[in-house]
Amino acid sequence: MSKYTIDIYTLLQEEDFSIFDFDYDFYTDDKNLKSSFEQKFLDTYLFNEIGQETVIRFKHFLKMKLNNIAPYYKQLYQTEIRCLDIDFMLNKDLTETYERLVESESTGKNDSTLKDNVSQGTKESYLDNGNASLSLSDGGLTGVTSSTSDNNSTSSSNSSTNDNQSEKTKLVSQGNIGVTSSAELLEKWRRVLINIDELIIEECRNLFMQIY
Repeated sequence: MSKYTIDIYTLLQEEDFSIFDFDYDFYTDDKNLKSSFEQKFLDTYLFNEIGQETVIRFKHFLKMKLNNIAPYYKQLYQTEIRCLDIDFMLNKDLTETYERLVESESTGKNDSTLKDNVSQGTKESYLDNGNASLSLSDGGLTGVTSSTSDNNSTSSSNSSTNDNQSEKTKLVSQGNIGVTSSAELLEKWRRVLINIDELIIEECRNLFMQIY
């Protein structure tokens, strides 16, 4: 039982008291893992006396310690996960993308010719007797004129169309391919968490009185 300072157990006897009632940086964003770490911390130092004169000072130094060492343990956590090739329950995570360019070309040609022969004829009468016929086959007129016109029209058009299309296929394959079981992957991941938690807890030991 502490005589001049107070231990964690005594502090926790107070109603609604919490050691970790402040925000601090952690090596993962998983709130469940963070809560698990806090419980381990309390279990480890439950009967240790805090190394500061007041609880407020102790919490302040604890917050500083956790924030200062967090970047290192974040990097350590990511390194351990990659070195052990752990993707939680997966040991296969493959993404393949195939892309194919499809080219097509079409050419068209259109030629047309239009020929039009028109014959025209008129006759005129200078008589005022009103008996003249306007038909060319009838007589009785003083003048006949005729004309013939040829209309030739030719058109030609060429068209060409290029159509390029890109086809992309994405294949995602994930799962357990049998090299390592899911249970083994989970066990490795848990060992990483336990090791890092223990390292962080040990770094906080100098915040407590070194009296046993």
